[in-house]
Amino acid sequence: RAKASFGRKQTCNKRSVVPRDLSGKLIRSEMKVFRSLAFVTMLASVVAEGDAPPKLWRPSGKKVHDPWKQFCGKTLCYDLLEVSEDATEDVIKKSYRKLAREWHPDKNPEKGARAKFQKIAKAYEVLSTDGSRANYDMMWRNPDEYRKKYGEYYYKIKPPPTDATFVVILILVIISGLHYTVLKQRQEEYNERLTKVCVENKGPSQGGSLKVQEIHKLALGRYDGAKKKGKGLKTDENFEAAVKEVLIEEDLLAAKPTMWDTIGAKALMLPVSVPKALMAGKKDS
Repeated sequence: RAKASFGRKQTCNKRSVVPRDLSGKLIRSEMKVFRSLAFVTMLASVVAEGDAPPKLWRPSGKKVHDPWKQFCGKTLCYDLLEVSEDATEDVIKKSYRKLAREWHPDKNPEKGARAKFQKIAKAYEVLSTDGSRANYDMMWRNPDEYRKKYGEYYYKIKPPPTDATFVVILILVIISGLHYTVLKQRQEEYNERLTKVCVENKGPSQGGSLKVQEIHKLALGRYDGAKKKGKGLKTDENFEAAVKEVLIEEDLLAAKPTMWDTIGAKALMLPVSVPKALMAGKKDS
């Protein structure tokens, strides 16, 4: 009993000398020192071998001129493999294997997994060998060399299809507008010539008619100005206005054309006018 009690007493004395919280802090500090020494040792070994420590990858965001999809399209192949431009062959291979396992369509059920996997495979195909990688670096850094070797790509923009009915109606409207302008011009020219012939009082021997002389006499009766003969009436605007009044009353002036007189309106009315003409011909026969 004495030995057992003495042993227990000694144990209690040891525990009382080093508290639990202090012992835990000592252990944690020792672990930190050990980890820092291990990191320094690893860094020293890497520097001794002549290699730089590995860099964390960040997307470059660079756009590549590759319209013919000879390499990786607009995206940089290095960005597809998530490696830097100075990555070694081993780093590229490890990154490819990791991404291939992640995006393989048999393991990844997402919709875009197959397309993503194909892009990753294409990027690795370009960067896996030194020759193809050097060629790619030269091409994406020099777009002019790419154009010399593969040519330029042009986008051909096609207009949307247009309804044929709309095109026909548009053409008819344009033609009708032009036709209306011609009809109006002819109407004005005819009325001006008729008025001039009546003002000058030309008879049948001078290219006029008896009706023209009759209109001239009626206009003289309404003329309020000084009675002039010969050349004086030809330049008198008041007498010309009197002649036009007589022509309007006699309904001899050409009427102003309307849009229904144009070719477009007549073409649109063909389904109605043709049957009417046929029916009128049958009745006459």
